[in-house]
Amino acid sequence: MQLKNNIYKLSFLITFVVFMVCQNSIAQTYQPKMKSIYHKGWIDLNKHGVIDIYEDPNQPTEKRIDDLLSKM
Repeated sequence: MQLKNNIYKLSFLITFVVFMVCQNSIAQTYQPKMKSIYHKGWIDLNKHGVIDIYEDPNQPTEKRIDDLLSKM
């Protein structure tokens, strides 16, 4: 009887470990890839991949403010 209980415990433990490994592997595989908002010289605040006037540090401040306010 003791041997039978030990076999059940061992099989449960092996099943649990295999499940956890598979779950972790699947979670990493299907995790969406996040694009970085940080680019060289500017930050893509609205995450669409194009530099807007308000995101462009080379534009005059007044022009950047007007562009940002027009988007609100």
